[in-house]
Amino acid sequence: MARPVLLGTRETATEADQEELRLALHAAQVGAWTLDLRTGEMRTAGTYGQLLCGPGTPDDFTFGTFADFLRAVHPDDRAEVAGSPFAVLARGGSFRNEVRIVWPNGEVRWLASHGRVLADELGQPVQVTGVLQDVTERRRAEEERAALLAAEQAARASAEESNRRLAQLQQVTEAGLAHLGVDDLLVQLLGRVEEALGVDAVAVWLAGDDDRLAVRAAVGIDTSALPLLSREESRGLTRRLSDWRQPLVLQDVELGDGSRTHLQAQDVRSLAVVPLVVEGRIIGVLMVGTRAVRRFDEDELALLQLVADRMAL
Repeated sequence: MARPVLLGTRETATEADQEELRLALHAAQVGAWTLDLRTGEMRTAGTYGQLLCGPGTPDDFTFGTFADFLRAVHPDDRAEVAGSPFAVLARGGSFRNEVRIVWPNGEVRWLASHGRVLADELGQPVQVTGVLQDVTERRRAEEERAALLAAEQAARASAEESNRRLAQLQQVTEAGLAHLGVDDLLVQLLGRVEEALGVDAVAVWLAGDDDRLAVRAAVGIDTSALPLLSREESRGLTRRLSDWRQPLVLQDVELGDGSRTHLQAQDVRSLAVVPLVVEGRIIGVLMVGTRAVRRFDEDELALLQLVADRMAL
């Protein structure tokens, strides 16, 4: 005959409390765990297993060893997690951290863990207990906000830099230069281009009556080392600039053919060339160069073309 159980006894109340706790943990999607440091026994409750291994994992799931748990941790977080138990025990008290877990299906989730280290009457750690919560959506939202902020800051910095350069390039057409002769004017203009774009050499070629390009002025480079281009070379360069409608950019002249030995002799490594255009006709070219390898970005090339347009006028 079965022993009757009266409502309100300690046994029934304990079972009810445990069921309420289980339901509460599941409703909150929280996993709880306790590690007995004396016996190595690990107890879990709530959605602990599902948080670590995905839906369908039993509530009483535990990893066989700490090494098994580490294999579930994202590779970029393993080094930090590997030392966390020792840090927790040495520090004692409460702890909190967030780590990425990789489920068996490959999905990456962020889990927040917080808990306490419990000590005996002698102050020795005997138990570690804590809870797990999935904070993936919060972390993703934070990453999206950070990415948007970084993009906004980059755009603002780019705009400020463009405005700064535009302000410098306004000097190219200032009225104070109008009294200078053509050669002195070009030298002044090239010096300002050199400063505005932070380059080491600037030169301007102008086309003569025979359409050959010849150096008219230069700063930062020996003009005697810059050759008079042949008619074929001159027409080829202007045709290339006209047809492609893009600047000619050489990131490293040393990787080119021997036709650029005059630039190599001047230690020019990177080069950008834009046309001087008046009424749809190319009357010359503007060249800037650096003695260190440099990648000219779109904003720099656009500003270079802007100053070339103003210089042509």
